[in-house]
Amino acid sequence: MDTMGSLKLANMNHTPTLSKLADLAHDYQLANAPPIVTARMRNLLLDTLGCSIAGRHHEAVQKACVAAQALGMDSQVVGLGSLRRLSLMGAMLESGAAIRALDFNDFYWGPGIGGHPSDLFGIALPLAQSQSSTLGELLEATLVGYGLYLRLLDVMAPHGAFDHTTAMTLGSAAISARLFKADRNTMLHTLAMALVRGPAMCAMRQGAISEAKATAPAVAGISGYLAAQLAMAGLIGPVAAVMGKNGLQAFVAEGADLSDLIRQPLLDHHLDAVSIKRYPCIGTAQATVSAAQALHAPLQEAASPIESVQVHLGDSPLIRHQCSSAYLHPNDRETADHSFFSLISMTLLEGTLTPDQFDRRRYLDADVKAVSEQLHFHFDLAGAEQGLFSARIEVRLENGKSFQSQALHPPGHPLRPLSAEDLSRKFFDCALPHMSQERAQGLLENCLQAPLHTPISTVLRPLQN
Repeated sequence: MDTMGSLKLANMNHTPTLSKLADLAHDYQLANAPPIVTARMRNLLLDTLGCSIAGRHHEAVQKACVAAQALGMDSQVVGLGSLRRLSLMGAMLESGAAIRALDFNDFYWGPGIGGHPSDLFGIALPLAQSQSSTLGELLEATLVGYGLYLRLLDVMAPHGAFDHTTAMTLGSAAISARLFKADRNTMLHTLAMALVRGPAMCAMRQGAISEAKATAPAVAGISGYLAAQLAMAGLIGPVAAVMGKNGLQAFVAEGADLSDLIRQPLLDHHLDAVSIKRYPCIGTAQATVSAAQALHAPLQEAASPIESVQVHLGDSPLIRHQCSSAYLHPNDRETADHSFFSLISMTLLEGTLTPDQFDRRRYLDADVKAVSEQLHFHFDLAGAEQGLFSARIEVRLENGKSFQSQALHPPGHPLRPLSAEDLSRKFFDCALPHMSQERAQGLLENCLQAPLHTPISTVLRPLQN
């Protein structure tokens, strides 16, 4: 039987859910969405590029750049880590690492496991360059990736053994198929292969966190890209079995309804639950840092040593883990930006949380460790299981005074989004230490204002000038 005949036979046996998912991914048109959807994707592109610029100097990114060069340097694709011309997979590897390294890119506040969908730009931007795609094609393909990535997170067990990068393979596969302009059948087989190749273990980000965390999304994303390449070559995916007990059902939440993957017909629906982070740390701590920031000024004015700090948080296994003794005195950056102890202490002492504090290894200083010892955690706030990571902090001083601050939604939360001014300020804070004002302004204007028919290579040109 020829290849096309085999494809048709396999296509007869696939599940309706996978078929519908492939249809959604293939058919989505950004032109049919409300203008706010395009504006949000432009904002996410700008924020992601800012995070990648600030992340270039990170040690894990520098190591990823060395590995990327070993994959070849004879392409016209520019990696976001080194700004060198690399092989396509090399550019994907270092771009993904640069985006993820500082834990500053976006966060999904969904009902299941959380994640960072803008990691997908690490796959989309290099591939869009190689395909001579336009800005509109990039944004449309990446939004499709967002939609599938976030749907999969919704059905995954929030406290199970599998990491959120499991969804990267599916999202990046959809992006790749879109940028390749694949037909429906090829999209179907791409997604089938991606779903069985995707599962990743959450041990990557538990306890003392490995530097490899920065590269984990890129590695998963490259697997999705390869699934699309194989499908484009005619390889058949496991379309009939992928939704079964040895496929998707093995790593989703017990009792999860897989029809939820296709229940919402709009792939852009999930954008309403994606936040642009205000602080360079774990998403679950964004509200906690916001509450601590509000206490800095009154504590400075009171000028009395801290006696105790009571921290009230939502109750979830993830948050309890990040407040456990394993995070009390972190010795490396990756663990520190997941440590509620260090994040609260640095913010109370300095009134802010910035990448520079991690660069200075502020979490190792004696005063930060001393405040960390005075923190007492209570997991008594509601909403953590629905992605509402609220915080209330009560500080008592040795002179008897006490202060309290609460953050229901931190800056950048979908219910408290960053303003256009705040978004620009974050981008310039990330970019200006590493590039000129003129180039940074040019990149901002390209992302937010360039016509959608602009080649993506033109949009990215300020990065290299």
